[in-house]
Amino acid sequence: MESEDADAEKFDDGRWIAAPSQWDIDEYNMMVRFAADVSDPRAYELLSVALEGKGAFRRFKDTLQRVGLTEKWYAFKHDEYVNIAREWCDENHIPYVVKNL
Repeated sequence: MESEDADAEKFDDGRWIAAPSQWDIDEYNMMVRFAADVSDPRAYELLSVALEGKGAFRRFKDTLQRVGLTEKWYAFKHDEYVNIAREWCDENHIPYVVKNL
């Protein structure tokens, strides 16, 4: 299997469709969008600073805990992943069913 096929889904008709990559998912921009929606000005400021420079992912996670937004982040992230999966399925004409957890 070619390296680009490593993350592909093979269908009965022999087609391969690549699943979304980390670049398609872009979790950093997810964090930026989440921070932008935070209504508490102090929490927004802390999250924004955490996202600057090297080590942003660790600082963001630590800051989420400090400001009490960890659960909201994981709910937001879950919804983002569901939306990415839906868009991928729609673009590739793949039927899907969404189940609530």
